[in-house]
Amino acid sequence: MSPFDQGCYLSEAGFYSEELVLDYPSEQQIVDVMSQEGVIVVFAVTSDVSAYYEGLADKIPSSVVGILSHDSSNIIKLIIDQYHLIESTVKVEQSETTEEITIKYFSSCGGVTELETMICEKLEGGDVTFTVEIDLSICPTDPEMWNQVVRINPLGLPSTFIDIALSLICTL
Repeated sequence: MSPFDQGCYLSEAGFYSEELVLDYPSEQQIVDVMSQEGVIVVFAVTSDVSAYYEGLADKIPSSVVGILSHDSSNIIKLIIDQYHLIESTVKVEQSETTEEITIKYFSSCGGVTELETMICEKLEGGDVTFTVEIDLSICPTDPEMWNQVVRINPLGLPSTFIDIALSLICTL
């Protein structure tokens, strides 16, 4: 088992402790840590590398990319603008379920008519409501899968969540 499987990649002082064993953490390891810790990331990059960071930002919850001017004079405005973009977006994510269970999300964003989506963007006040519809297409063949827990949480806020205990009524 690698140190990353055990979550032992930072020293008590907060430094990367595996520099002599491993090169750099993979993108997925970075994504996992950012997601678990609810870290908000603003990539302030030049336009020549922005495509790479856009791809990375798509994988990291609560992250955005802002383009720096050639002399980086827009850094403060870029961070403020990108933070407001993150702040005005609410997106939910869920833990994995079996393929027999389908979960649909319907959102009313700032009082707007409810639509099937997991995200509300460009919010300027107002309530956000998510309605969840859970469907079972067929009972899992394994009776151990008849009781499951699905966790739903706002992206970037791992400590805020709802656990839904599913008890499937199935017969053999």
